[in-house]
Amino acid sequence: MKPTARSISLLGFALVWGYLLTVSLLGATVAGVRMRLAYVGCLFVAGCVVACAIATWAGRRGRIDESRLKELGLMGIVIFSTLVAVDFAYGAWASERDASRSADIDRTRRLDPRVWHGELMPDVYDLAGGTIRLYKPNQIRAAEIVGDYYQPSMLASPTLADSVLEPRQVTYAIDALGLRETTPPDSATALVLGDSFAFGYGTDQGDIWPEVLEDLVGEAVYNLGVSSTGPQSHLSLLEHFLAPENRFPRARRLLWLVYEGNDLENSYAVPRPVSASDASWLARMADRLTSLPGRMRNQSIIGRIRSGRLRLGGRGADGAGSSRTTVDGVTIPLPLYHSPIHGYRLFNRDYVNRATRPRSYVMRHPNRPALDRVFGEMKTLAERHHLEVTVLLAPTAARVHGAQFEGFPELSEEPWFLLYVDDLARRNGFESVNLLPALRWYAETDLLYQRDDHHWNEIGNRIVAGIVARAVWGATAP
Repeated sequence: MKPTARSISLLGFALVWGYLLTVSLLGATVAGVRMRLAYVGCLFVAGCVVACAIATWAGRRGRIDESRLKELGLMGIVIFSTLVAVDFAYGAWASERDASRSADIDRTRRLDPRVWHGELMPDVYDLAGGTIRLYKPNQIRAAEIVGDYYQPSMLASPTLADSVLEPRQVTYAIDALGLRETTPPDSATALVLGDSFAFGYGTDQGDIWPEVLEDLVGEAVYNLGVSSTGPQSHLSLLEHFLAPENRFPRARRLLWLVYEGNDLENSYAVPRPVSASDASWLARMADRLTSLPGRMRNQSIIGRIRSGRLRLGGRGADGAGSSRTTVDGVTIPLPLYHSPIHGYRLFNRDYVNRATRPRSYVMRHPNRPALDRVFGEMKTLAERHHLEVTVLLAPTAARVHGAQFEGFPELSEEPWFLLYVDDLARRNGFESVNLLPALRWYAETDLLYQRDDHHWNEIGNRIVAGIVARAVWGATAP
């Protein structure tokens, strides 16, 4: 048998086999083992060796001729090229779609005098390759705002204008460390860590739950919350302030808020420390080559489905037809639901969809092993600095209020992500407080989330502060 035919067939098989392994297994957990690049590489080599042995055996036995073997190889090359082209085309289309939506939003905001939540947010800057986000220090922002679900066209709908949009006065005060605080850091005995639910997005300074908690327990509570961050960013931020100089020498408690909505899907990238040798073209080339499989997985359609960025099935779990996305003749980007108790509210479609997914979505998610790692590193950091960690499990509005709204999609029987984080906390020796049961009890009479955004309102912030005060401090809180 000529080497050319065997080489072409092996190349075709290797390309397809390598692609399927990368987009399907890289980063996944199989039988309790996380499939790292080295493991995937071993499977790739093993598969190629087996394929080569089978081709050689079949050729010697006359079971397959050279022309057929060459055809199979060329077919593999065509399949691989088609898959990559489809992934590239879809990625380019999705990027263009997202850029177009962002441009439309920016254009709309420039033509509208109202201040949206996001426009009031303090300026930010990034450290450590983007894994640490802080606000630029010594800022004060104040305005009457509307929620980020708002669009000017909504004002043409009496239902949306009168029953959904909630203009409110909000002040953001950023201290010298670049965080939303007025408490001196060296006086804090407790720290709050988390995303926008810790930061208090869309709520006035004195009404966010860390501030209310401070009054309830009579201790200085310092808020490390930063919007649009995830567990990896939280860990990096805390490390930044604790080492090499501890900015919080009196702190003995850490309240770490983990949000059901997107903390599994957030980035868990950890940049490699930069050294002088990294300036060489060889090191840069090596970085690009080693990161190529991960980029291929993330940009592939299969990878997007695995990570939850693409969901098959048309309209999605919210079942939002024209009756929910058209109100008084006005088209809106998110479905509107009505509750006999709470009235009208807009719901984030992505968070509703995730709340419908089974336990396997959490267990098979490519970020789950990274979340495990972050918890382990948080344990080490907390032990080093003698911090008692309590993980606060924060549910979405869909999980808390969904059953009270007419025609709401059926959610999963259990909040699988919250339960997994609860177990993860206990495995690492952390206390945990699942806010869901108590919030559901209060939700029977009160709306706890903003109508035009997915964050807690003033009532929700006050109730969360009371839950934490009772659970962690044993305080008698209303």
